[in-house]
Amino acid sequence: ILTAAASNSYYFLDELYGMLAAAGVKAKVCTLMRSSTGINAFHDFWKNGEKAFSFIVHDENGMSEMTDVDFDMVLKAYNWDVFNMQEGTAPHRSGASPEKIAQDRSEAHRALVDHVRKCLPMAKLYYQEIWSYDLGFNNFNYQMVSSEQQAKFSASIKEYTDIVCRDFDLSPIPSGSAWVIARKSPLADKLCARLAINNGEGDYYHDGDIGGGQYLNACVWFETLTGLSCIGNTFRPSYPLSEELITVLQQAAHEAVANMRAAN
Repeated sequence: ILTAAASNSYYFLDELYGMLAAAGVKAKVCTLMRSSTGINAFHDFWKNGEKAFSFIVHDENGMSEMTDVDFDMVLKAYNWDVFNMQEGTAPHRSGASPEKIAQDRSEAHRALVDHVRKCLPMAKLYYQEIWSYDLGFNNFNYQMVSSEQQAKFSASIKEYTDIVCRDFDLSPIPSGSAWVIARKSPLADKLCARLAINNGEGDYYHDGDIGGGQYLNACVWFETLTGLSCIGNTFRPSYPLSEELITVLQQAAHEAVANMRAAN
């Protein structure tokens, strides 16, 4: 499994590997990541042949990392079964329509998708629907101040993801939709809270560990990729999540994937 582009592709991979291992699914769960790198920037780094990325592998040997690698080197590293990419959140802060955002990135999407299909003709290609910020986000001259604003942000991301998946024949990974469902529970109101940042307060936009966002994303990926239900999976992350919250997150992921499959 290889997921690429920006930090939205990274934080949940340890949890995903753990869930796969708990279900008896042997896998390498990997990312080609560079922070703050949306689709257009990722495309430019690739076209220029730049060794601009970190390559992180989770497998039976633990986690390993290589720095200063390029896209084509990683595409050739393994016979990948799954390739995923996604856009970052920045375009949706601009207020542009999902159609305009997709149009602005169409050339980069086409080039990247065509190249991956040429290099990995047997791989299944996915596009992750990312998530809206936690309430309280205040950065990049943007504030998330209401649940109504949060819902509109989520809807924009989902519409954009649907357009990209339709135009380039990609399969969606409905992470953002699962966040919308999970946030209906008061147990999951701060999915971005993280142990390592701001004494656990989180940064309000990356998926968090103690907030549950990382585990939620892992549940969505697990169920999307394997076809197995995440409900009842025995893996538990190393950071503290209550069993009540785990139940909420598993059920939210399960519902989001079921809705995605029904719509497709």
